[in-house]
Amino acid sequence: EIHVPETNTIILTVTSEGHVFISTENVAETQEVAREDLLAAITTWRSRNPGAVVILKGDRDADFGTVADLMDALAESKTPRFNLMTDLKQRKPPAEGAR
Repeated sequence: EIHVPETNTIILTVTSEGHVFISTENVAETQEVAREDLLAAITTWRSRNPGAVVILKGDRDADFGTVADLMDALAESKTPRFNLMTDLKQRKPPAEGAR
């Protein structure tokens, strides 16, 4: 059974090991999703939260095939719009005296 919390954000995360997780901004509600269950999970979460913003977050070393499968599942679930989230690198402060 897929538990769907009430929120305005759905986050799909792909790890470097190829695992896919679906969650809200509340990380405690994270669920791992098998590749073959991606479409069902996305459809269920979207049906209960149709106005939710969907974010796709991938590890830098994530397998592109897994990311492509996830994007296909988003398209099949009629979720053509989603945001990509990346980890921002921290900027080094300028050297003293530099402008």
